Amino acid sequence: MSVKDIIFDADGVVIKSEMFSIQYCKEFGISADEMLPFFNGVFADCKVGRADIKEELKPFLPKWKWTGSVDEFLQYWFKAEHHVDQKMIEKIKELQSQDIKCYLATDNEKYRTEYLREEMGFGKLFAEIFSSADIGCEKTDKRFWRKVYETVGGNGVEKNEIMYWDNDQDNIEVAQEFGLAGYLYKDFAEFEKIIDLTIKNDKEIVRTAACFIEYDGKFLILHRHPEKPQGDTWGLAAGKVDIGESDKLAVVREIEEEVGFKVAPERLEFLGAFTWDYDDIFLILPTYRTVLDEPVEITYSPTEHQDYLWVTSAECYARQDLIRGFHELLKKLEFINKKS
Repeated sequence: MSVKDIIFDADGVVIKSEMFSIQYCKEFGISADEMLPFFNGVFADCKVGRADIKEELKPFLPKWKWTGSVDEFLQYWFKAEHHVDQKMIEKIKELQSQDIKCYLATDNEKYRTEYLREEMGFGKLFAEIFSSADIGCEKTDKRFWRKVYETVGGNGVEKNEIMYWDNDQDNIEVAQEFGLAGYLYKDFAEFEKIIDLTIKNDKEIVRTAACFIEYDGKFLILHRHPEKPQGDTWGLAAGKVDIGESDKLAVVREIEEEVGFKVAPERLEFLGAFTWDYDDIFLILPTYRTVLDEPVEITYSPTEHQDYLWVTSAECYARQDLIRGFHELLKKLEFINKKS
């Protein structure tokens, strides 16, 4: 794929700090449970501009042992999370020097959005800052991405030419369904590797979604047709993620196509997005699991697979005919002792 624009999440990608509430609870000797009613309640309205955080905080601050003003509390909060990843900043500047526009997308209320823009310098760094407080909805809402694309896509940029990096898979999946190329951010080294491979286009990046289908303590593996890539090996139900398709919906589709039954998206648990840097490809493997309540009939296509088995983790790991990377995946997920 070609990339023309990149959208970055703020917290967890460009900003690297623990949540201020963790630091606050330690310093002021209160339980995290004391802060949950606010953050699980009216804070959601603040983030989308339906409420003013300065007003909504007032009844909570005495319970949190804060004796200063609301403004002083917000300054404490914002400064506690003022930890920019300098390597990321330098990479963004490098990308901009290559005529790649960089944007920021954040779920934040209006005062912290302004702090990001002015005090942290993001208003000058990024071509535009897209905040839930301004747009009126969060990143898990497709309306957010429609509004973003009105700006980003205005210069003839196609949706799939826009990369989006976030450390929250739920946000990634909504952006993918909108049509963006969404990537889960885990660390700077992997991010830089994928960015550089994409721009230089010197190795194919393959995104394949896979699923552990579990029942009664075992999971399903499929024997690949000998004429398929990596034929005669055993692997999970898996397949490439199409443009405009989220990782999760790709898994739903692949399960139906490969083994003949439907899994509701809400029954899929995200286990992680794992990567392998092979000589021929760079593989990204978003991996899920679903646990069946009752047995299902497995109906596989004879042009795709030859057989299937229900196996324990140990039985699977003991096989020498697994598809490339499967042994390591079991270790990464700690299904098998990592010292094995």
